[in-house]
Amino acid sequence: MNAALVDFCTFSGGGKLKLSKQHYVPEGFPAFSAAGQDGYVSTAEFHAPAIVVSAIGARCGKAFLADGAWTSLANTYCVFPDTSRADPRFLWYQLNDENSWKKSGTAQPFIKPSDIKQRQVVLPPLEEQRRIVRVLDRAAEIRRRADTARTKARAIIPALFLDMFGDPTTLIERWGGACFENLVSSKLLGLVRSTRHQSETGAVGYVRMNAITIDGRVLLNDLRRTDVTPEEAASHALRPGDLLFNTRNSYDLVGKIGLYAGPPNNVFNNNIMRLRFDNRVSAAFLNAYFQTPAGQASIKSIKKGTTSVCAIYYKDLAKIEVPLPPLPLQNAFGEQAHRLETIATNLDSAVTKAEAMAAALSAEVFKTDAAAALCDAA
Repeated sequence: MNAALVDFCTFSGGGKLKLSKQHYVPEGFPAFSAAGQDGYVSTAEFHAPAIVVSAIGARCGKAFLADGAWTSLANTYCVFPDTSRADPRFLWYQLNDENSWKKSGTAQPFIKPSDIKQRQVVLPPLEEQRRIVRVLDRAAEIRRRADTARTKARAIIPALFLDMFGDPTTLIERWGGACFENLVSSKLLGLVRSTRHQSETGAVGYVRMNAITIDGRVLLNDLRRTDVTPEEAASHALRPGDLLFNTRNSYDLVGKIGLYAGPPNNVFNNNIMRLRFDNRVSAAFLNAYFQTPAGQASIKSIKKGTTSVCAIYYKDLAKIEVPLPPLPLQNAFGEQAHRLETIATNLDSAVTKAEAMAAALSAEVFKTDAAAALCDAA
């Protein structure tokens, strides 16, 4: 069941045509760099299926499936299986695992051609390989469909905002506006917690600035925990509907805003400001507004600092004028956006489960004697 690649494959170092990304054209033959198939060239180097292995760099060991007429670029190594013994897609599933390769080097890791040739793989009979590929393809298709559906669900929210409120650049003219400061009922910076005061077992979750996404969400999948005093728990507890504003970060990331939808009682980092508002404005509406080009431009105008270290001060944020449509319209938007985000969040879970299923299948298949067992279940 096991074999070395050299036993049934031929090989070619990538980039022998001396082409680079500077030679890319709008249409032509697929070109594979160390990052994968990321462009086209006017010349075809090969006309056979192969696995293109990224051989140098931080992502070395990533593998890509090439077929038809195609060309390789530098920093790749091409593996051509004997298709009478190995299904190329089966081999790709097996080789496309960065952690499974023997690597050399430190600052610039690489895979030696000799280690590629001696790489051991599981090689059951060809028909069994094809049955395994069908199982793995089904798992990949579940993941792809769930990923596509969640992307579409989240894409509807900006379209819904535009449909309900109109062009973001003319919202103040259309609906009237208010100074941001006059809408804020509560503002509070988070708690300072060094790394040694963060753990997996603390009393409460500790939301850090990396939890705020660039599209207005707050993700808790990388949540650390910390201990708090009763006073800190009372003053800094988050609740659904809080707006979290990232006050310090790099120039590109400072000013991220996210609507918190997690459980109550988590606390937050000192680089985050928790904002709550009076009954004239919905936090969901403001969050969506600040994701628009007009909202982003207002945030960009108040960034202070350098490229690497940047801050936004409340005294500047307070002066921003924001649109103020009728509250019932804001609330209607918030309810629909919440339903869409709930769908997308459920699809996030589906994608995670599909990825775990695919990883478990791959791990099981590519054990020494596991391929035949999976075939029996396929």
